[in-house]
Amino acid sequence: MARGLYWRPGSVQPRNQLPDALKREIAPWLWNHDGGGRDGAECQLTEDDIPRLQLLADQKVGGAAGLIAAIRENGNRVVVWVSGPAVPPTADR
Repeated sequence: MARGLYWRPGSVQPRNQLPDALKREIAPWLWNHDGGGRDGAECQLTEDDIPRLQLLADQKVGGAAGLIAAIRENGNRVVVWVSGPAVPPTADR
């Protein structure tokens, strides 16, 4: 099966924002940074990631249990990413 290329408007705010505490926990694992000040490419989470997320849910990290539920309710996969407001390019970039 061939893969397709897709787009979405960059100014659209996603509906399902997760808590900052969860971002700080999973950003090092998924993007090798703390989630602050940098965007993170989209990463797919599947049922294979549930045990790691369950550890966070057991530690009462906000959003972890909801993310587990989202994975299970959406065909055992969701996509997560870190994003903020678009910053216009400057002359030195």
